[in-house]
Amino acid sequence: MSFMKPKWWRDRPQNTRLIGMKCEKCNYVSFPEKRRACPKCHAIDSFKTFPLSKTGTIVSYIVQYYLPEEFETPQPLAMVELDSGGRLYVLMTDTAPEEMKVGMKVKLEYREILKGMDASICSFKGVPIERVMENKK
Repeated sequence: MSFMKPKWWRDRPQNTRLIGMKCEKCNYVSFPEKRRACPKCHAIDSFKTFPLSKTGTIVSYIVQYYLPEEFETPQPLAMVELDSGGRLYVLMTDTAPEEMKVGMKVKLEYREILKGMDASICSFKGVPIERVMENKK
């Protein structure tokens, strides 16, 4: 028995957007979207939903070499500061571990991250902007 949602449900637009929260008092942007108190100005219940950009800059990263067999290794994992504000961790794709660097510009693309027995798990992966541009040529 599978507990994964069917593909048509996972690919709905509301599941493929990045939505964060923005503090109305100090403009701090957070992700994920549920937050009661602002960690910057400590205002309570001052957050409104806020669409996040799908581009940003790597501020830190690691390369994972030992993962369950379902995952490709080595697997770069990056903390990305989004252009709209907010940070999140993403698995990187279309880049070798030795190409990873702080300051690298990335675009977030909705892709498969793990294939289950009868379904796939999809989420955002980071793709170096230069690779996105190469693929458009």
